[in-house]
Order: sequence, then structure tokens, then C-alpha cells
Amino acid sequence: MTYILGLSASLRNARFGLGEEKLINDLKKIKTKNSLLKFVNKQTQILLKQFFEKGKKDNIPFNELYYTLRKRRGDRGLSNSEAAISFALWSAIKKGSDVKYISLSNIFKPNDRVEKIDYLKNLVLGCSGILLSGPVYFGDRSSIAQKFFEFLKNDSDCLEYIKNKPFAGISVGAKRNGGQETTLIYQIIDSTNLGMSAIGNDFETTAQYGGTAVAGDIGTMPEDNYGFKTSISTGSRISDVVNIFEKGKSKIEKKRNSKTYKLGIWLLQDDKNKKGESYINSILNKLNLNDFDVEIINVVNEKIRPCIACDICPTHIGPPPEYRCIIKQDDDFFKRYHEKLINTDMYLIAAYSPSSKEKVISYYQQFIERTRYLRRDDYLMGNQLVAPLVISEIGSNQNLHIRMLTSLIRHQTILHKPLIAYEHKNKILNEVNLLKDFQAYLNVSKIVKNGVEAKEFIPNRYHHYGYKVSEHKYQQDLKEGKFQISDSFRKKLHESKN
Repeated sequence: MTYILGLSASLRNARFGLGEEKLINDLKKIKTKNSLLKFVNKQTQILLKQFFEKGKKDNIPFNELYYTLRKRRGDRGLSNSEAAISFALWSAIKKGSDVKYISLSNIFKPNDRVEKIDYLKNLVLGCSGILLSGPVYFGDRSSIAQKFFEFLKNDSDCLEYIKNKPFAGISVGAKRNGGQETTLIYQIIDSTNLGMSAIGNDFETTAQYGGTAVAGDIGTMPEDNYGFKTSISTGSRISDVVNIFEKGKSKIEKKRNSKTYKLGIWLLQDDKNKKGESYINSILNKLNLNDFDVEIINVVNEKIRPCIACDICPTHIGPPPEYRCIIKQDDDFFKRYHEKLINTDMYLIAAYSPSSKEKVISYYQQFIERTRYLRRDDYLMGNQLVAPLVISEIGSNQNLHIRMLTSLIRHQTILHKPLIAYEHKNKILNEVNLLKDFQAYLNVSKIVKNGVEAKEFIPNRYHHYGYKVSEHKYQQDLKEGKFQISDSFRKKLHESKN
């Protein structure tokens, strides 16, 4: 049986060897969130007391104290990063996933020694997904986390094996805006560049970049209620996505009849001569698209009005095909293309980025803003494999693929490696690798689509954190049973596809 591999990348980790297995066994015995919180709080206090018992109160230098504590047997206590991943792994267990855990600081030692690397490799080669927790250092991950990514990149077996495996992250900072999100963003970029499928936390905590916890001093992470919730929902999300991949692979293997998949390519930035669209058509002509019905929508031909950030969004509860944004002009792009946007099986957000911006027409930002109503409509663009497709002239330096990744993950999507074409003197320099990556995207997108269809229908719910007016309306609609209309429609649609 495959498993989700949990990793903690903190030098303060308390669990080693048998203590790692004991942690998982203890988590499997816990039935409720309250019991989980009590267990983790008790374990983090053990580590805190060890520091004081061993001499912190007597002003023993931290480095001496640290090395003394590392000599302990490692089967008790939890660091803040271990506390956060314990919440996530427990949540994955409750969803039915098998899990394993390892402390990376026991592999990549603080004295720069590397030990038991074969043990880590074997764990990676047997996993169905990777969940990484660690501290924030100046808005970035720890050096141990960096060493783990370098290990994956440089080990050919691991690099091949992890392709398309789900990846999720949890970061722990000393304050609420302490760099947790930038840390997760860098990990999303690294994991997708390695070929993994990056995801965030789930709809229970509004589908963002992953778990974000606040803890500075030892033993304080369980005090952060929001960090507790986002860590829980990150574990839930990776369990769901691993399940999607497993069901998708199984369904494709069993199904003999061919199926046509709808691929939407939404070109949000182009020049006046439609050079970007021409490049995309040229790329498509060199791919195997036998199973795909591809439609390019060049948005620069359209009228996209900016989002006005309504207090209630969407305007009312209803079936998904019904356009329910407050902007109603007939010539508006979203009014015209609403059903096409929600009826794709997979989609690419595309852009042409030349070095000279004089002739560029860009609706990228307005498009992203306006998808707000689709996100708040219980993630209508969610659970699809998506990727940026950027034709970038050498020297354009726009970094659109990074902006696209960070926006798309907020729709509770599954992120694929960015498809970037490097243009110089009217020629794509990396065409061979681009076509290879594009074909890989198409193959994996079929797995995701089949996996979503094979899953039991459970409605997502957008939770209006930070929006009191919308939250009040949501609770009213929930009480009056209005969501039954939408849920019933979505369930019938889901069943008809399976």
C-alpha cells in the first residue's frame, strides 16, 4: 500500500528513529480534533520543559543546549514544525490515507554530515505524495528543506519517480505575516519544476497555498488556532488529491472506450498581430491530440470589465451554468463565455510576453480578478490540472508563470509544471523540451479528470473568512436550504459523467 510521506525540515525536531514510527502510531489512535490538539500540545510542552530542565533557565548557551538535547533518544516531544505536520498527517489518516513520517534533520545533520540517505530514498520511492513542514527563514524555507529539494533533483531515480506526485507544504513563522506564504510559494515553484503536482490547503480554509502556522518560541504552535485549521485542511487536501490520482489511473486502465477531453487554452496576453496565438497553434500541431478537443480563446479580442469586489458574490445561489456575476453587460467576456469556462476538463492560462511591450494587449489581471465569482461559487474551476503556458521572449523578464501559479492555486486546482517557451529571433529555442512537458501535461490531465469523475460527489463550500456581509448571507442561504438546488444539479452532472 502506498503512503503519503510527511517530512519536517526543522533543526529543532524532537522525533528520530523509532520515535518517528511512534508518532504515526499515536496519531492513528486519536479520534477527534480536540484529542489531537491535547496530544500535540502535551508533546510540544515536553520539548519546552526539556530546554528549561537542561539549562535554558541557567543561561547555558543555546548551541550547547541544542547538541545536548539531540543526544536524547527522540521518541518524545514535538517541535513546532512537527506539531504542524502532526495535524496534517492526522487529517490524512482520517481521510483513509496511509502515512509515514521522517525528520529531515536526522538525514541532513547540522554539522553538514548526511546520514541514512538510502533510507530517505526508499521512503520517497514508495510514497504516493509528499507533505513538507518547516520553519520560515527570511521569507524562505530552511536550509534542510533546500537540501531535500536538491536531493530529489540530483537523484535520477527519485526525480523520475516523483513526477506527477502530489506535493503540499506547511510553513511556520514567528508572526502572522512572517513569510509563511512566500515560503510556500517558493516550494510550489520548486516542486512543479521538478515535475510534481502542487496543491494547497482545501476549501475548509479557503484554498490557499498550504498550512500557515504561527510559532516563535518552542512549544507555542498549538496555540495558533488558524494554523491548526490550515494544517488540518492541507492534510485533507493531499489525501483527496492522492485519491484522485489513484482512482484516475485505475479508471483509465479499466476503460477500453476512447473519450474526448475538452482542453481550454485562455490566451490572456498577446500582441496586436496575434503572434502568441500563432505560436500556440504551431505547438499544438506538433502534439498528439487524438483524445482532445482543444479551443483557444484569445481574450485580447474581448471586453473584460474589472471586478468591483461586490459585498455579495456570486449574486445568488443557483446551478453552475447560470451566470451569476453582478456585471451583466452582454458584451462582457465572462457573460459570453461563462459556460465554456466551467465546462472544460482541463485548462491552460496562456500569455505571449515579448521584450517590447509597446504592442502588447493584456487582460491578464482583469481576467484573474473576475474569476472571483467562480472561486466563491464553491470553486467552479477547481480540481482540474492547470498550468501556465507562456511564450516568453528572451529578456522580457515578466515572470508571468509565477503570478499564474499563485493565482490558480486559489481556485483549489492541481498545479502542473509551467509550460514555458523561450523565444529568440522568432524561434522557440526549447521546443523539444516544451513539447515533452506539454505532452506530459495532457497525459496527467486525463488521469486527474477520470479520478475526479470516479470520486464520490461531495460539495465544496467556499467559506467567507474576512467577509462578514457575505458570511451572513451564506449562513442565511444555508439555513433556508438554497444550496440544495446547486448541489442537486452538480451531483446529477457528476453522476452522468461517471
